[in-house]
Amino acid sequence: MAVNRWVWIAAGAGAFLVLLIVALIGFGVYYVGHHVHTGPATLAEAQRQFDEIRSHYAGRPPLVEFTGGAESEPVVHREALTNTEANLQSLDVLVWDNRQGRLVRVSIPFWLVRLSNGRFNVSGARLPSEFDGTHLTPAELERYGPGLLLDFEQPGHGRVLALLR
Repeated sequence: MAVNRWVWIAAGAGAFLVLLIVALIGFGVYYVGHHVHTGPATLAEAQRQFDEIRSHYAGRPPLVEFTGGAESEPVVHREALTNTEANLQSLDVLVWDNRQGRLVRVSIPFWLVRLSNGRFNVSGARLPSEFDGTHLTPAELERYGPGLLLDFEQPGHGRVLALLR
């Protein structure tokens, strides 16, 4: 009788784990479907969307700039950080792939950015945490507030614009 009880407990726990995995997969599909949008676009359409976003933040440069092109190190304008933290809602990224003629829009809830191991790596490289200051913490992004995080164009390849809202 005691063995029979453990079989039922193990079967119940297994069924619960299967349901949990299915729920996580469903959440992942839902999340990607509502936060990642991609589609074909012409260069003119992509440029119009980039210009529209940039116009909202005219006069305020991006927090991160690549002043010497794709091969340069990013420059982080830490002087633009304030002492007060803004309540950011999302990190939005707009990517134009010139070779495929595709425009991709990704919206990452800022609570997820806060969970991102405490550091946001601007350069995209895997570097030690004591690197030269291209890492930004979510708290630093909140001190910058709503605005352009990054606007980078690599001629012939594409463009990336990251925006804090």
